[in-house]
Order: sequence, then structure tokens, then C-alpha cells
Amino acid sequence: MLRIRKEQYELLGKAMASQFEDKMVKHLAEILPEKVEILEAEWDGVRSLVRNGIKKGSGYNIERERDVCVLIELMTEFGEDFELQPGNGWARRLLHDPGKSAQTKMQLLHLRLKGAPRED
Repeated sequence: MLRIRKEQYELLGKAMASQFEDKMVKHLAEILPEKVEILEAEWDGVRSLVRNGIKKGSGYNIERERDVCVLIELMTEFGEDFELQPGNGWARRLLHDPGKSAQTKMQLLHLRLKGAPRED
């Protein structure tokens, strides 16, 4: 039987996280080049935003790659702490809603932030 020691498992996780970061940085540069340019010039860089997005997503039980990707895209476009901005209490409530799946949360956030009609 093949056994993976804890140290090996942690290394695999780090390698996968690094691959995801690389993929996200490239993806963001393709879809939001102006925002990425600003982040690189004025901030700690896109890679830090990606890492923060992964961490933030985990805090909201958003862990599937696609859902984390959407969260990071929204953070890039609307600000790293968009859910804390005045008028975005609805976003905080949605992110903390245990009755909604991560996928549903990301779909609703995306629709609302991108200008879809309000539901409430």
C-alpha cells in the first residue's frame, strides 16, 4: 500500500497552490490587464492578491478552484475588501450565509457587482 507522509502531503499542497497562483496571475492579466498593471505598480502585486483571495475564500468556505477564481476576479475588479465597502452589507451577509453553496454565492456576487438588477 502506498502511503503519503504528512510532509509529502504538505509539499503536494504547496505545489498545487503555486500552480493555481501562476494560473490566476496569468488569467487576471488576460481579463483585467489595466487592473493588474495598477496592482503591480502600486501594491504588493497580483500574486499577493491571489494568496489573499485563497485565504479569504477559505474563511467563507469557498474552496473549489472555480469559485475561488471568481472571488479573486471580483477582488481584482472591485477591491480586495469589496464586501467591507459602504453599501455592500448585502455582500457580507451573502458571503456569511450558511444556507447557500459557494457556487451560488459567487454567482450572486458576480451578478450583483456587475450590475444585474437588485433582488432586495
